[in-house]
Amino acid sequence: MKKLGYILFVGVIATICILPVAVMPWQTEKAVGNEQLASFPELRKEDGSFNTGILNEFSDYFADHFGLRHEMITLNDQLTGTVLKTLDSSSVLLGKDDWLFYKSTLADYTGAEPFTARQSYAAAHVLGLMQEYCEENGIGFCFTIAPNKNSLYSGQMPARYTAASVRNAQLLQQQMEQQNVRYVDLFKTLSDHEEQLYYRRDSHWNMRGAQLAAQTLLKELKGSEAEFDSCINGKTSPHTGDLYEMVYPAGNETEQDTAYDFTYQYDEKFHSADDITIHTENSAADGSIFVYRDSFGINLHPFLAQSYGNACFSRNMPYLLTAVTEEQPDVLLVELVERNLNWLLERAPEMPAPERTAVPAADTGTSAKSQRKDSRMEGTFCLTGDLSGQRVDDDSPIYILAETGTYEASPCGEGTQPFTAYLPQNVREQQLKAAFLSDGEWVFCALAD
Repeated sequence: MKKLGYILFVGVIATICILPVAVMPWQTEKAVGNEQLASFPELRKEDGSFNTGILNEFSDYFADHFGLRHEMITLNDQLTGTVLKTLDSSSVLLGKDDWLFYKSTLADYTGAEPFTARQSYAAAHVLGLMQEYCEENGIGFCFTIAPNKNSLYSGQMPARYTAASVRNAQLLQQQMEQQNVRYVDLFKTLSDHEEQLYYRRDSHWNMRGAQLAAQTLLKELKGSEAEFDSCINGKTSPHTGDLYEMVYPAGNETEQDTAYDFTYQYDEKFHSADDITIHTENSAADGSIFVYRDSFGINLHPFLAQSYGNACFSRNMPYLLTAVTEEQPDVLLVELVERNLNWLLERAPEMPAPERTAVPAADTGTSAKSQRKDSRMEGTFCLTGDLSGQRVDDDSPIYILAETGTYEASPCGEGTQPFTAYLPQNVREQQLKAAFLSDGEWVFCALAD
C-alpha cells in the first residue's frame, strides 16, 4: 500500500507537469489585460542567419502559452486573495470588500512622485499652448481629468497605504488657474455623489459615473443642463472588469451596469468603442465637438455623441492639433486620466510653434543638445532638445531663436528640461538658439545637433 501511494503521488505530480504541455496544441491563448504575448520563435533571422536567441525566445513563448495558463493564474489569485488578502499580481491591488485597484495609481494616491514646480508649470503651459492654437483657429478648448478610482474611493484601499493631502492633479489645477487654461473639475462632482460611480473590479467609471461626468462637462461646454435619465431603458448590461480579467482570466463574474438607448448614429467605419477614431451624428442635437480621449471615453463618448450634432472621438497620442482644425468643431475637449498626467510632460502636441516677439537675451556661452527630425505636418520639421544643463526658471517659457523669427516651444519631450517645437521648413538649415528666463532675465544658449 505504501508503494502504491508513492506511485499515485508520482503519477499525480507527473500529470500536473505534463498536462500544460499536452493541451497546448488545442488551446488558443489570449492576452491577460494589456500584456503582449511572445510569438513563436523563428529558426532564422530576416537576413537568413541562425537565430542564436531561439532558446530564450522559446522560453518566453512557452511561459505565455502553456496549457491551462488562465486557469492556473485564476486559482493562484483566488487562493492568495482568500487566504493572504493580497494578490500575486504586479498590476492589480486587492482592496477592501474585494475591490480591485490599478497599482500604477499608487504613486498618485500616496504622493510618492509629486510634480516639481517646473513640471506643474510645464504641463499647464502645454495645455495653454494648445488652447491658444485652438482659439486662433476659431475653436474652443477645454481640459478635464478623469480621477483615479482610489482618489474617489480611498475608503476601499488597504489601510497600509496613506492618501496624500496634495496630488499632481491638484498641483496642475493650481497652475491651470494661474495660466487661464479652461478646465472642468470632475473630482468635486464625482466625490460629492453618494451613488457608486466606478466599477468594483474595473479601473474606470461605470455608465452612471460617465453620465454625471458628461453632464458636468456639458454644463460648461454648452451652458445648459443635459438630461439623460430618459435614455435609461430600465435594463442592465453585464460588465467584466479589466482588473478582474487581469487576475482572474478564467473567471466569469460580471457587474451589472445601467443600460441606455441613444439616438445618435456612428459612421460606416465604426467597429467598436475602442476604435482609434470614431465619428457620430445626431440630427436631434446641435453643435460639434472633437474629443481627445483615453479608455475613460469608452463610457463617456455616448453621452457626448448624444448631445452634439457631429462629434469626433480620437485616441491618437500625441495630440495632432491640425487634425482638429481639419474637422473645425466648435470645441476641442481633452480628457486624460489622472494616472497619465505625466504624458503632458512627455508627449508634445503636434502643432505649429506659435510666433513670438523677439526678446533681448544675453548669451550664456553654452550649448544644449537638440535634434531636427521630419514631421508629419506639411511644411514643418520637429526640433527637440533638453536644457538640463541650464538654469531655467520654474515658470519660464522656452523660445527658439532663428535667424528669421522667434517661436515658442512646448516645454515637454524627453529629458529633465525638454522642449519640442514644430518649426517652418525654411528655418531648418538656420542656426538655432534656445532662449529662457534664468533668475528673471532672458538668456540664450546655442543648440548643437
